[in-house]
Amino acid sequence: MDSYPPPLSPIMSKTHDKKTPFDVWWPTVKPHFPNVPDIIAKDWLYEHWGSSPFSWIQSRRYDFVMEEMPAAKLPNVLSRVFGFTEGGGPIAHETGRFLCGDQSAPPTRPWRNDAAWLVSFMKRSGSFPSPIIVLDNRDAHLAREDWTPQPVKAYPKALLLAEGHTRHVIGLHLLSTAKLKDRLPICRLILKSDN
Repeated sequence: MDSYPPPLSPIMSKTHDKKTPFDVWWPTVKPHFPNVPDIIAKDWLYEHWGSSPFSWIQSRRYDFVMEEMPAAKLPNVLSRVFGFTEGGGPIAHETGRFLCGDQSAPPTRPWRNDAAWLVSFMKRSGSFPSPIIVLDNRDAHLAREDWTPQPVKAYPKALLLAEGHTRHVIGLHLLSTAKLKDRLPICRLILKSDN
């Protein structure tokens, strides 16, 4: 986000294994990200500092709207990781099923995260522990804005998953087994009208 300005980095080591604690870091940099809700700052900006493929997003151009989405619409949130295929396609479903305990057939896409706590939480609650972050491009603004990088201009006219990929694939699997609540928390990034 905002191309991760180096002077604002919470990272204190070259190996990225030491960070300033969030509760110390966020109050000092929050004025640079006035539109970003605290939970989104923690789960996306802080946790993924310098590593999100959506680093080009300019936070000042968006409203960050915290809302609930019908769980039945979760397959309409398209992930770059799975080629923007509606519902994530078979690989997303394999991954979700694998993470949720059916480990007889590992996913064809290698999984690098240990998601045991997340799976347990989502199975118990039927929801996400924090909102997934969804970029609303249903107006196709990414194709027409001069500030979007060239490859992004080809992104589909849809709801695009910016952060929360593990929650998303687990959610898709739990939806297919009718184990999700009716509504799920999301943070939807909506282009401000004054851009």
